[in-house]
Amino acid sequence: MNQLVRSRFLIPYCIAAVLLAVFVWAVSFSVVSRDRDERLAAGSERAAELSRFFEANTRVILNSSDSYLQAARRVFEQNMSLNDLRRFWQDVPYDNNHLSHLTVIDADGDVRFVSELPVDPSRNAGDRDYFKALQTASGDPLIISLPFAGRNTGKLTIRMARRLTMPNGEFGGVIFVALYPDSFTEFFTTLNLGPNSSATLVGFDKKIRARSHYGRLGPGQDISGSRIWQELAASPIGSYKQTSVVDGVTRHYAYRAMDDFELVAAIGLATDDITQSANAFRQSVLTIAGLVTLVIAVVFLLVIRDRLNWAKLEHEIEVRRQAEQELQSANADLTQFAYSASHDLKAPLSSITGLLTLCQEDLDDGEYGEVSENLKRAQKMAARSSAKIENVLQIARIGHDEEAREVIELGPLINTIWQEQTAGLEDGPNLRVKLNHTDPVEHVPASLGIIVENLIANAIKYQRVDEAEPWVEVATAGNGGDLELTVSDNGVGIAEGDRDKLFAMFGRFDARSGDGLGLALVSRQIERLGGTISVSSVRGAGSSFKVVLPRIQAEPSAI
Repeated sequence: MNQLVRSRFLIPYCIAAVLLAVFVWAVSFSVVSRDRDERLAAGSERAAELSRFFEANTRVILNSSDSYLQAARRVFEQNMSLNDLRRFWQDVPYDNNHLSHLTVIDADGDVRFVSELPVDPSRNAGDRDYFKALQTASGDPLIISLPFAGRNTGKLTIRMARRLTMPNGEFGGVIFVALYPDSFTEFFTTLNLGPNSSATLVGFDKKIRARSHYGRLGPGQDISGSRIWQELAASPIGSYKQTSVVDGVTRHYAYRAMDDFELVAAIGLATDDITQSANAFRQSVLTIAGLVTLVIAVVFLLVIRDRLNWAKLEHEIEVRRQAEQELQSANADLTQFAYSASHDLKAPLSSITGLLTLCQEDLDDGEYGEVSENLKRAQKMAARSSAKIENVLQIARIGHDEEAREVIELGPLINTIWQEQTAGLEDGPNLRVKLNHTDPVEHVPASLGIIVENLIANAIKYQRVDEAEPWVEVATAGNGGDLELTVSDNGVGIAEGDRDKLFAMFGRFDARSGDGLGLALVSRQIERLGGTISVSSVRGAGSSFKVVLPRIQAEPSAI
């Protein structure tokens, strides 16, 4: 009788234990499935973000390389003199991180000049595709060749080539700079996103120009069978999932077409790389589920202990989830830093390029007086750009490390930024500075500098071409413990419909817009400093951005 009663008494607990075990496994598989889906969705978004940076990085390399190529061509075509070109190459060296060498080929295809090596007289490039294309081309096209080993250098490079024209207008040969393919994808390799993910630069001719960390696997290969061409026919920017025609790896691709260079920048995050950490998480969850089931089977009569174990399990799952969220936040900060670094270095690099162009023009005209001064200005800008990288690194750590405040003179800060932004501009706007509070302030120099620099750069960029006297005004004022800074202009203004996306990431308004990061970066820094930003604008009459930052006035020095 007692045995029968005991059996009946145990049945509900056995049923409860079985139901509880089933519930544990169902929750575990649900968590695993949801975690995997979230990682795949985040991977697709990450690929899209990286493709934007890939395109921007590629444009910087190609534009700077083409600027150097065209400057060298101008020097050579003036007198068709190799000595003039040699002096130019020695006086204005190119960036060895991206460029391998500069070469001139005459109209017969004979190599006349190689910057890094003596010319082998037996070398002839008349059979090269880029030479044949430029020989019969009209206008002044830019040819970006497939990667191949040079006959003089033996290096695997991509040729950026332009036509040489004789004084009588006839074809005079080809001049090109050779770029290292890896320079385009080096950034992707350093991110260490997994052994199977890739960054690929492919031409409109459906042949690969560069591919990340795969050696010579891919460059030069025809990928006509890829799905990317179907996607491009529908949109110049997009994403899709496909098994690669190059190596058979399934990836989540995001691409962006660059029509002006006839190239496509594509980022492919491998499914295996995206879900690698998910597999470890899955193993952990299922292991825990098995242990809980074992505990339930052994101690199902001990209800209280069972409940405690279940609570402990839920706590462990929550801790792991929080750890995953922190990892995603760290990855998001890394992406923001990459875009911020790219955006903030464009302006000084453009200014340095402008100064070097002025130096070249002065050298060509025999006016040597301004050359030294312009070179010194370029050196200062380069040094400031280096310091700016360190500043952006410090900003990227905001929220993790305590920000150091320094005493800042507002007048010199504004003038320095203005000189950088307008260097090399022939018809730039006038600067108006109204410092109603000239006392130095104690603030975060990196953040304050980025705010002022981006607002001034925006005001310069959006000047009206029909304005006879363009101006940019920077004013400061005090309001209790706050620092008020206003940047105004008489430029094109902001349309009412564009104001909602003014501070959004990648907001673009017209052809003058860059990557759409400047004002988003300004908004983020102001928010982190505990301040506010507001804008007033009249379309066609200018804009005014007002920034209010909490400040601590520096104490006067003791005498």
